[in-house]
Amino acid sequence: MGTALLFLTGLFLTFLVFPTAYYVSAALGYFLGLIAIGIGAYMFTKKKSKASTALGIVLILVSLITIGVTATIHATAYVTYEVLKNLTQEKSLSGKIGEPMKVDGFTITVLDVKEGKYIANDDSYYSSKPGYKVVVVRLRIENDSNEIKHLYDVFDFVLITDARRSYSNVYPIQLNWILNPNETVKAEAIRVVMPSEALAPHTYTVEDVLFQVPLYEDPVKLMFKTGVLGKYEVSISLK
Repeated sequence: MGTALLFLTGLFLTFLVFPTAYYVSAALGYFLGLIAIGIGAYMFTKKKSKASTALGIVLILVSLITIGVTATIHATAYVTYEVLKNLTQEKSLSGKIGEPMKVDGFTITVLDVKEGKYIANDDSYYSSKPGYKVVVVRLRIENDSNEIKHLYDVFDFVLITDARRSYSNVYPIQLNWILNPNETVKAEAIRVVMPSEALAPHTYTVEDVLFQVPLYEDPVKLMFKTGVLGKYEVSISLK
C-alpha cells in the first residue's frame, strides 16, 4: 500500500475516533485510534523514504492528540454527569413532630400544630373562608453551617390530611382580612410568626407555616423540600 494511501487511511480512522466513541462505543473509538497509531508506527519504522517517516510521525501525533482530546471530553462529561446526578438526586427523610431533623445544613423541628378560624399577624387579623379552618404549623429552624443560609432554601410546604388530600401553604394575604376585629376574634386568633429571610451561622428562628383546609379534615403529615433543586424531601408525621 502506498505511503499516501496509508497516511490517508490512518487519518480517516483518526477522524472517526471521536464520533465513534461518542455515538457508538468508547472502546471502539479508542481502538480505531490505536489502529491509526499502528499505521503511523509502521510508516515510521518500515518505510525508508523521508516522506513516509514524516507522515508516520504526523499520523502518530494527530492520533495521540485525538485520543487525548476524546478521553478528556469523556472524563469531563462523566464528572459533570456525576456532579449533576448528586445535586439533583432526591433523598427522602422522615421524622415526627418534636423530633429535630438535620438536613442540608439546617436542623428543622416541628414544635406544634394549631387549628382555628382566625389568625393574627402583627396588628392585622384574618379569617379562613367559610367551611375552612387555618392550620398553623410552628417550626424551629437552626442554621448549623458556618455561612449565612436563606430560608427560601426550605420550600414547597405541603400538608396532608386524614382525607388523603394535600394542600400547599398559604400566606395571610390569601385569607380574609378582618377590617374591624371584635373581642371574640382577638381572643380566638392564633398569633403567627411569619418567615424570616436569612439566618446567620449557628442561630435559629421560629416561624409558622399556614394552611387552609376544610373543617372536617385533620392534618396528619407535613412535607417540604430543601437543598439545591429540592435535593431533600422531608416528611414529618404530625400525629
